[in-house]
Formats: sequence, C-alpha cells, structure tokens
Amino acid sequence: MGKIIFICIIFPVFSIASINYSPNSNIGVENLVSVEKQLSKLTVDIDQLERTLQEKNRKLLKNIEDKKKIEEKLTLVKETLEKNQNALNLQIIQVKRYFQNVLLGEVGGPDMPSTLMGKKLLTKILEDKVRDLKEIKFKMGKINEEFIDLQKRYDLVVQTESDLNQLLGNLELRKRKLAENYFETQEKKEKLSIKLNRIRTQLQLKKSNPKVNLSDGSFSSPLEDYFDVTFKDKGLTFKFKGLNQIFASRKGRVVYTGSLSTYGNVLMIDHGNNTRSVILGDLEISVKKGEEVKKGEIIGHTKGDASKEGNLYFEVRNKNIVQNTISLMETDFYQNHKDKIL
Repeated sequence: MGKIIFICIIFPVFSIASINYSPNSNIGVENLVSVEKQLSKLTVDIDQLERTLQEKNRKLLKNIEDKKKIEEKLTLVKETLEKNQNALNLQIIQVKRYFQNVLLGEVGGPDMPSTLMGKKLLTKILEDKVRDLKEIKFKMGKINEEFIDLQKRYDLVVQTESDLNQLLGNLELRKRKLAENYFETQEKKEKLSIKLNRIRTQLQLKKSNPKVNLSDGSFSSPLEDYFDVTFKDKGLTFKFKGLNQIFASRKGRVVYTGSLSTYGNVLMIDHGNNTRSVILGDLEISVKKGEEVKKGEIIGHTKGDASKEGNLYFEVRNKNIVQNTISLMETDFYQNHKDKIL
C-alpha cells in the first residue's frame, strides 16, 4: 500500500500564467488570453440568457394555467347565460299571454263584478311576471358583463401566450447562436493552446538537463497517437482520442499494476538506479507484475471513443521523488508523435 500513496497528487495543474515562452510567442499568448476572455464573456451571456429563458418559461406556464382557469369560467358563465336566456324566453311568453288575458278582460261579458275581479287578478299576475322578467334581465346583464370581462381577460392571456412563445423562440435562436459561437471559440482556444504547448515543449526539450542516471538512454513517449501534451514542474499529460497503443518508455520490470480511485488504472515500471516510471489514466494494462519489458514494447492501450478527449499521465521518479519529466524525455519525442487533429 505504501508504494502507491504518492500517486494521489500527481495530476498537474496547467495555467497560462505558468508558461515561460520565448519573445516570439508573446503574440500567441496574448491571442490565447483574448480568446479566453471571449469564452468567459460568452459563458456569462449564455448563463444570463438561460436565466431569462427560465423566467419566461415560468411566465408562460403561469399564463397557460391562467388561460385554463378562464376557459373553465367562461364555459360556466356561458352555460348560465344560456339557462337564463331560456328562462327569459319562457317568462316573455308568459307575460305576453297574461297581457293578452288582461286585454280580453277589459272587453269581458255582462258580469261586470266578475270581470273586474278577474281583471285585477290578471293584472296582479302580470305585474309579478313583469317584475320577474326585469329581475331575469338584470341578472343576465350582470352575467353578460362578467362574460365580457372574462372574454377580454381570455383574449389578453392568449395574446400574452403568443408574445411569450415568440419571445422564447427568439431567445432560443439567440442561445443557439451563442452556443455555436462558444464552441467555435472553444475550438480556437484549444488549437491556440496546442500550438503554444508545442512551442513550450520544444523550448523545454532544448534546455533539458537530466539530473538522474540515464546510462540506458532517455525516456521515449508512452504514446505515439496524441494531439497535445501539457506539463508543469513534474509529469506530462498526453491528450488523445480513441483507442491507442501504449509503449514502455524504457526497458525495465513491471513492479505494480492496479487502479487508483477515480483517476483510472496505474502501471509502474522499475528501470533500475532507483528510477521508476508511472503511467496513469484510462488504460487497459496488458502486462503483469514481475514481467520484463523492452523499450517500445506494447504494455497496454487507452480506453475511450474517438469523439471524446482522454488523458494519460506519465511521470518519472528517482528515489521516490517526482522528477521534472520533460527534462528526461528524448529530445525528439514530441516531433516524432502522430499529430492527431481535434
């Protein structure tokens, strides 16, 4: 267990501020910084737009809910109006009939007292019917006012829904354009980063000064197929896509194979003179502990598909201390790799 504790902190952190470029690369650094600022602004714009979209979507959902409630009320009010209209029509028929009876009573038979009593009774009934008729018409007027008000509210929420849908469509279009711009800028940044990393790697290789016994030669790259490599003060991180063969960087003996938390699988090779190399990442190991390996021998392969970027970490240790691995690499290791395009 004690042999692998040191691996927990081996992943490097790369930042522009840590790069020491030649004067000729200053423009490249400035371009990269400018692109990163563009990415930062685009990220802010997309976040703000996303919040606006969420807010407008909430309003749209609330508007749809209000429209549904108004539709339900409109249906009830319309049914009430129809019932009252039927009652009104019936009441009008009855009023007309009693009114005709009253008129007929005025020219009744010779029995005047009976005719007079009948007339008064009919007149009283007619007055009651007319009063009921007025009440129904008044009630219908109020219901009709409510119906008109609901109809106006309904028209308003329908118009609001249309406006919100149009606004959301415009916002989605703007978001899509921002996203396209973001991915284009991100791709531009990655290409600039790769270009600057190449300059930095080549400059560093020119001034390499191994501090360990390299009587068996420098270290070669564990990968041939990769599109970029980054480093800080210690190990190297190779960036690749898809399935790639992994090679032994120097002859030695496999002393450890296993996995390390969320970092992936780990392979450790002892090269003698207290020097070991460590490979860590998304890889399948094809050698076993105790096996002797030669420089350039296949010891495994990377995992992943061609559409996703993967990382393979490589470092050299001497007396269990991580070395500045870039200074121990063959000076032409970077020029010889197969440059895969992003």
